[in-house]
Amino acid sequence: MGTNTISFHVSGMSCSACATRLEKSLQKSENVISASVNFALETANLELHKITPLKKIQKWVRDAGFEVVTETHQFALPKECSQGEINSLMDALRDSQEIIDVSLSSSNSRLKVVYISHATSKNLILDIAHGKGIHLGLLDDSDNKTGISVNILRNEFIKVISAVILTLPFYLMMLFNHVGLQDLWSGLFPPLLQGVVATFILVVLGAGFFKGSYFALRQASANMEVLVVLGSSTACLFSWYQIITGEQTSHYFETTAFIITFVLIGKYLENRTKSKVADAITDLMALQPEEALLVMDGGHTRSLPASEIQVGDVLLCQAGQKIPVDGEVIKGSAEVDEAMISGESLPILKNIGSKVIAGSINCDGLIHIKAEAIGEEATLARLIRFIEEAHSRKARIYPLVDKVSNIFVPAVLVLSLVSLTFWLFSGVGFELALINAVSVLVIACPCALGLATPTAIMAGTSLAARKGILIRDSEMLQKARSLTYLVFDKTGTLTTGQPKIDKIYPLSPDHDSNQMIALAASLQQGSSHPIAKAIINEAQKLECSIEPVDKFQNHVGLGVEGELSNGKYLLGSSNLFTKFGFEVDTKQFNDTEPQVILGKLEQDKLNLLGGFSIHDEVRSQSSEAIQLLKDEGLEVMILSGDSEGAVGKVADLTGIKHYMAKADPVAKIHEIKELTDQGHLVGMVGDGINDSPALAHAHVGFAMGSGTDVAMNSSGIILMRSDPGLVAMAIRVSRLTFRKIKQNLFWAFIYNVVALPLAALGFLNPGLAAGAMALSSLSVVSNSLLLKFSRVR
Repeated sequence: MGTNTISFHVSGMSCSACATRLEKSLQKSENVISASVNFALETANLELHKITPLKKIQKWVRDAGFEVVTETHQFALPKECSQGEINSLMDALRDSQEIIDVSLSSSNSRLKVVYISHATSKNLILDIAHGKGIHLGLLDDSDNKTGISVNILRNEFIKVISAVILTLPFYLMMLFNHVGLQDLWSGLFPPLLQGVVATFILVVLGAGFFKGSYFALRQASANMEVLVVLGSSTACLFSWYQIITGEQTSHYFETTAFIITFVLIGKYLENRTKSKVADAITDLMALQPEEALLVMDGGHTRSLPASEIQVGDVLLCQAGQKIPVDGEVIKGSAEVDEAMISGESLPILKNIGSKVIAGSINCDGLIHIKAEAIGEEATLARLIRFIEEAHSRKARIYPLVDKVSNIFVPAVLVLSLVSLTFWLFSGVGFELALINAVSVLVIACPCALGLATPTAIMAGTSLAARKGILIRDSEMLQKARSLTYLVFDKTGTLTTGQPKIDKIYPLSPDHDSNQMIALAASLQQGSSHPIAKAIINEAQKLECSIEPVDKFQNHVGLGVEGELSNGKYLLGSSNLFTKFGFEVDTKQFNDTEPQVILGKLEQDKLNLLGGFSIHDEVRSQSSEAIQLLKDEGLEVMILSGDSEGAVGKVADLTGIKHYMAKADPVAKIHEIKELTDQGHLVGMVGDGINDSPALAHAHVGFAMGSGTDVAMNSSGIILMRSDPGLVAMAIRVSRLTFRKIKQNLFWAFIYNVVALPLAALGFLNPGLAAGAMALSSLSVVSNSLLLKFSRVR
């Protein structure tokens, strides 16, 4: 029996502990094979034994104390639609596993559909209707979306401001007490009013903590919210008890106010940090234009939604517009700004045959694009998916943190009870004993512990993304810092992967270099061979005149022959001329045999016109990149399927001592395994299909952004620019990120090790404890965000 996977957004998670709680709850549900909940992205991913109705999944999430994010869309029904057709469509929609609810307006003109955001889309609804022969019209896109949004963050901000304003009188009261004016302030802010304000802060502004505590305890687990509720509620109830009985003149309503306010501030800052990840994904999604110009038969155009573009469609893109789809330029030329996609600072010239990416900007010119990748296969969609995957997967350090948190909270509850018992037996009185116990509960709130890893991972991956490095898997981010050996493919990685003419050898006084290029390009026109492209590109650069070729014949592996206006020509290797009975004397080329030789056949004689030396150009950044890796203490080698001479030349130019030529995919895997057996942690950098097995077998695979989809899917780290220097940068980002994680964990643990005994021994009152707890969380978040300002080269 096959499995079913579903992803959806979740609202109501206020900290990483909430995500852990929901994950555990979902894993206990029937038919669930595995569950993964991402706090940063507010998403849940379920792998199920069989298709499960979304209403059932919605109930599972609700039972855990959270809500599934839903969207509501309204569709206009055609006027000619009969009641029977409407009923049939509604039944079909209700039968769909992806749809929660369907309802009809009183006038029978509108259809309202509720579905789970992220699990499905409007297109599914339109497709179901189309299958029934009904063409729905999408009305004003006033989605009713329940989930993470600007409004939710704004509401949290309002809560924080309200709590700060209401807590301010308690702070002033403490100041008045310190300067001996407590009698004056007690008249302005009497205990009864203090109780009302503190209770409002606790019950209204802190309602979310009670909800989280209830669902945590219902699942027999104790999280941070349990500590907050116990500490703040105990202080508030005890103070009310004092007012009612009149036993004490001092109260602790300020403790309740400080605890709730400081924790609300901490959660707001945490959610702001979390929202940055969602913003990054939203920004990527915004790069996709909503409309495109479809070129129709006859040359005229019509506008259509980008979501309706099909593979093979020809689209027109004008200057200043965003490229609507991944594809190939089939007409025209333009400079295209790909900075938002690849990080390339300068516009790139796109000619016929050039590939373009959806979301990049046409700076000038008019181009026709043939659509090649749409929907989930498009570059933007894959980038978004990679980012979501990177934040969804937990680094190895996560389970340790989760395990410590699960032990830590119950241990704190026990310590608080021990503190209460100790002080009661020491004879100090119930009030002081209770206050010390509450201080323990407050000081131990494990916000900082839960924030230590995810905030650093988010900051690290964001820093990498700004540098043009896409980290698909946080596990790779961890491994990259420990690499000891880097293996590079040659073609397309250290070199451009595009052959280029670097020298021309004219032998005939009647033909100069430009004339030779023009003849060679005329013979090669229409060919897709890399050497042919190099010759044609050179001809276009020199603006040579290319004439039609007649009686063209391709000699596989040797070269070509063809007739031009003034005779018959041969173009190819020396073996081509040998086939025709001619021996080429390489001494004419200063003892250097060029890769391509040009000759003219005149009756039974050969007039040798000259030759072309063609090489795969080494990237300008390669030498510096290799030196950077050496400076980081890594060993470097080249693994290539190219010839010994070609690989050796690149190794010399880049300063690499070790290399292996003529290595097929199996040989590359074998070499990586050998290096691993020698104790090395190996990284592999490649771009082609032949590199994908080696990329998958390496500890960390780095794929060049210009490479194939197979290479990218086999790699944990993608370099969005064709710059090998990004490998060293990725390693440095990895080391910086995990240095931050260690710092965060150290300070989070030290804070608790020092503060807990002080609270238990009565040196910290609950108000100070709440402030120290919030300060600890703030320090962890701030330390992680410092990564944003790191200078990495």
